[in-house]
Amino acid sequence: MRIYENPQATHENRCLPRCYYIPAGSSEYTLLNGIWNFAYFERDIDAPEVISDWDQIPVPSCWQLYGYDIGIQHKCAVSCYAYG
Repeated sequence: MRIYENPQATHENRCLPRCYYIPAGSSEYTLLNGIWNFAYFERDIDAPEVISDWDQIPVPSCWQLYGYDIGIQHKCAVSCYAYG
């Protein structure tokens, strides 16, 4: 039986799975969770050179849930018609 015909053989000559974006040592990465300074502007040209008035939001989160901008996904009714 060839290796590709064997349903029990799921891999061959493959390294163990690992995350490529987190280094091996715990002191070599920083979690980004927490409270972040945040400033929202409607357009990029509305942002000043130096931002002095910061709001704070928790990260990870979605800024639309904290009153900035509008949500992209809206619950709306969709009519479905059966043809036939």
